[in-house]
Amino acid sequence: MVLVKILYDKKEVIEAERFAHGLGVHVVIYVKDEIIMGEYKDGTWKGEESNGIYFLIFELLKSIAFLLSKGDKKYLIENDNKELILTTIKEYNFNVRNIDLAIYCDLGGMYTKYIFELDDEKDELIIHYKDEIIINDRIAYKAKNVKVPFKPFIKDIFNIYLDEFLEMHKMFWSVESYQMFIDLINDIKRLYKERYGEELEFEIPE
Repeated sequence: MVLVKILYDKKEVIEAERFAHGLGVHVVIYVKDEIIMGEYKDGTWKGEESNGIYFLIFELLKSIAFLLSKGDKKYLIENDNKELILTTIKEYNFNVRNIDLAIYCDLGGMYTKYIFELDDEKDELIIHYKDEIIINDRIAYKAKNVKVPFKPFIKDIFNIYLDEFLEMHKMFWSVESYQMFIDLINDIKRLYKERYGEELEFEIPE
């Protein structure tokens, strides 16, 4: 079962990478049975404007590494992680139970905010996000979350990167940037083996 789907226009991504440093790509992220970025309305997908598809993938990988390592600060996306989590909890009433095993990110979205929390005992990832609703003709936000098994979630993100983004990454980003991703992936493979006692089958093509 595929838990994660990332919908985007490949042509838009390529043009954005060539002419706008990746800015302006519209993205929909679908996790399990919930849309956590973008929307589906009147039979049409409407993507959230992002700062770049690789910021999205990088933040997903950093979040995985942070949670697998049980909070190693070198994998933080923002140095003031706890302060951002507490502010976001207060602002949107997110029900985060373990701040020490939670990481704040925006997944490259212009106006998005997420907290990824790991229930270590259940090996369950809890993605906290805000859902836009209309109350009395005014926009408001409702706290929501989606829960998925952590292990297959990791595999899905790796497969998405390998199948959809790796070649474009090599085409448009610097050697240093590409190597940064590979180093992070190798860290995740090591941490995955430490946690689950098995190899994460993911080979980087030459």
